[in-house]
This record gives sequence, C-alpha cells and structure tokens, in this order.
Amino acid sequence: MSAGIQSAIAKLKHKDVRQRRRAVRVLFEAEDPRNLHAFTSLLEDDDSWFRAKAVEAFRLWAPHHEPEVLKPLISSERIETIRAASTILEKMNSNVENYASELLNKDDTTTIKFSAAYIAKNGTSDLVKSLTQSDKVLVRREISKSKALEEVDLKKLILDEDTEVYMNSIKQIFERGMNLDEEEVSFCSNRKSGFIHLMPFLEIDYPEKFAEITKMLSQKEEKEFLKLFNDFSSSKDENSLKMLIDQGNKNLISRFIVRKHGSFYDNLREELIFDNGVDIVQRCRLVETLVGRPNDIFVKNLVNKIIDSDSHILLKQEAEMLSTASTEV
Repeated sequence: MSAGIQSAIAKLKHKDVRQRRRAVRVLFEAEDPRNLHAFTSLLEDDDSWFRAKAVEAFRLWAPHHEPEVLKPLISSERIETIRAASTILEKMNSNVENYASELLNKDDTTTIKFSAAYIAKNGTSDLVKSLTQSDKVLVRREISKSKALEEVDLKKLILDEDTEVYMNSIKQIFERGMNLDEEEVSFCSNRKSGFIHLMPFLEIDYPEKFAEITKMLSQKEEKEFLKLFNDFSSSKDENSLKMLIDQGNKNLISRFIVRKHGSFYDNLREELIFDNGVDIVQRCRLVETLVGRPNDIFVKNLVNKIIDSDSHILLKQEAEMLSTASTEV
C-alpha cells in the first residue's frame, strides 16, 4: 500500500470534512478493490454523502472479495445499505445463498425481491423447495420462476392463492413440456385470471374448454393470445378452428385470421364476415385487409356477395371501396 493511500485512509477520520472528502476521492481514483475495507466505517456515517460513497465503493469492489465482505451491509440498520447488499448478490463470484437467505428476513420489499431472485437463480434445489412455503408472497413469486424446482413442487405452486405465483408456475410447466391431468386443468380453469398461460394445455386435450376460455380473457390477455397462438397452436385443420368459431370468442378468432392467407382461412373469413355475432368493425376489417388481392377470384366473388346481400351498410361500403380499388388496379 502506497504512502498516499495510507494517508488518505487515515484522513477519513479527520475533523475537517473537506479533508475527508478529498481522501474519499483519492481512494476512488486509485480504483483498487483492496481499499474497500476503508469504507466500512463510512456506512454508518452521520453525513449522507459519505454513506452514499461507501455504498458505491461496495457496489464496485465487493465482487472482488470473499462473501464475508457483505456482512457490514447486511448488519446495517439503514435500509439503503441493506438494499445495496441485495443488489450486489448477483455480482459476487462465489455462492452467497446463505447471505441472500438472511436478507429475506429484512423489512424491505426491494431487498426481499432481489434476494429471492438470487436464490431462485442460484440456490440449491433444497433451499428453493423450502421457500415455496414462504409466508412472504414476494419470495414465492420469485421462487416460482426457478429452474431448480422439481416438477412435483412446481405443480404444487399452481395451487398458490397468489395469481402471479400461479401464472409463473403454469408458464414454467408449459416451457418444460410437462402435462396437467384433468383435475389440475379443471382447478386452473376455475381461477379468475391467468388463463393465457393455461391455454396451451387446453388446446390439444380439452378443445371445448379452450374455446370457452377465449371468452374469458381480459383485453391484455387477448393481445397475448394473438401473439402466442401461432407459437403453441397445433390447429392446422378446419375442425379445430371451427370449434373456436362455434363455441369461442368469434371476435378474437377473426382478429387471429385477419391477415392469414390460403383457401382454408378464406373460407373461415367469409363465414365470419356474414356472422352477425361478430362485431361489425371486425367484419369490415376482414374485408378491408383483402385490398392487396385485387385480381383474386375469391375476393371478387366475396365482394359481389356482400354487395348483393342485406348485410350491414358499413360492410357494403367496405366491399364497394374494395371493388373500386380492384377496378382501378
């Protein structure tokens, strides 16, 4: 250790605050993790500037030390200092699950969340399993994302009263390619939320329930459904989508097929266009999106059929505009 660094460390206790601040700057400029010990006493300083610089030093240099270096942060009575410890956990080069577990007992939601997230990612399977029974919902929410969970414990989490825990577990079950039995599907279907994550399980084995639940999705879940349906759907035949049209949310399914191409989807499109159970705006949308097919026989026949029918005036106007556009082309 150089004489200059030794002098700076000594001046951290100087009565003159200007000398102390200058000493802190010297230590930071040195960028030497070995000097971290000098900042420990500043964690409890009466001056918030020195406390903040001490926390900053720990954020920068604690990962270069053994886990024990976190003890002064964890034992502090100051929330900002304790919180800093939880955010440093992930940066440490050694496993610190024991310190993360200790931080779960603090009365700060940010600290609990970061600590639980660390354990979910890095904790042993035994520790992760034990925390599925935590009385703190923030802990269970993070643990329900853990890849260390055994399948049997993951399935137990779908019984959790918290919606986020439930949704995290259902999502993981789907991603792992696990199955749900009929009783589990029935239980999940009766929950008031989280349907979007359940749907991949229903689509193949419980198509009627799948169709029914499309009517129960929130507006946000409908958007997620449209985004994910292409990925998880095995619906390649008419019977599957017909089930959704006959028993499910017709408006939602029409939004799904609005930009689909091919005779199969054209037949479904035509059926929905003439279905008064579909919102008129959505029916017009099904016509409007055919504008890129001016010479298509299907489109020409559909336009004439709409114009000659007693369909809604808006639908007829949309068909006439499409007809005009086709003529101009």
